[in-house]
Parts: sequence; structure tokens; C-alpha cells
Amino acid sequence: AKVYGIDLHDSLIGQAQMNAEVLGVSNVQFRTGSAYALPFEEGSVDAATCFLMLHHLEDIKFALFEIKRVLKKGGTLTAIEPLAHQHHHGPQLSEAEWRELFEDVGFYVETGEMEGSVVIKAVK
Repeated sequence: AKVYGIDLHDSLIGQAQMNAEVLGVSNVQFRTGSAYALPFEEGSVDAATCFLMLHHLEDIKFALFEIKRVLKKGGTLTAIEPLAHQHHHGPQLSEAEWRELFEDVGFYVETGEMEGSVVIKAVK
């Protein structure tokens, strides 16, 4: 498998690359980029993961449409985001509101709660 890590900041890309080298992980590439304009062709990605990232965005729905664009049919997006009662910045969303946001973009969605966060499995 090929794994790509995307971040807005070059400094974090450098740190991630160094960590991969130290750990001997050779199938990963890191790129500077934006969730609003992913550096991948339409329908070219099998799976995407967002870990405590989406709630930092100004336009979550736009980013979800962009992730959906690059996913293959049947591709999955797994996201973990804080629930309203556990986090004090960004949108204060419940599990049902996170589910609705993903469904509005056209994903088939399953959610669950774990340690104050919502775990979202979305399928294109």
C-alpha cells in the first residue's frame, strides 16, 4: 500500500517524515496541502482518515466534498472528532449532527462514541 500524509504546514511534514524514517516506515509520503484542494485525482484513493482535524476547519462540508471527490466508489473515510460536551473550540456538534453533516455530502455513514469522541465511518 501507498500512504500519503497531508498537512498545511511544511514544518509538520518535515517532522512526520523524520518520524517515518526513524521508525523504518518506507511506504509513506508526506505532502503539504489543503483539505479544500487535495493533491489527488478524482476517484484515486481507497481510504482516507481524519483524526481530530475536521473540527478545525472553517468549512467542514467543503472539505468533505473534496475528500469524497478523491475517493474511489466504495472508498471509506474514517474520522474521529470531539463531541460537543468534550471540546471547547470549533463547532460544538453531537454524534447525530456529525452524522448528518456527512450524510448531507452523500456518504453512507455509521457512527459510534468512544472516549468523548465520535468515530465516523463514511462510505462513498
